[in-house]
Amino acid sequence: TAERRGRWGGDAVPEGFIRLSVGAEDPDDLVADLLRALDETAG
Repeated sequence: TAERRGRWGGDAVPEGFIRLSVGAEDPDDLVADLLRALDETAG
């Protein structure tokens, strides 16, 4: 959350990277979702 990032002095993820928080998702579903999101972002 923004509050948590503020307490820790910002986001520790360098520019050009993304942070993923993965739980109990099926790995195949996760990969499919990521690929779909990247395709939409790339146009």
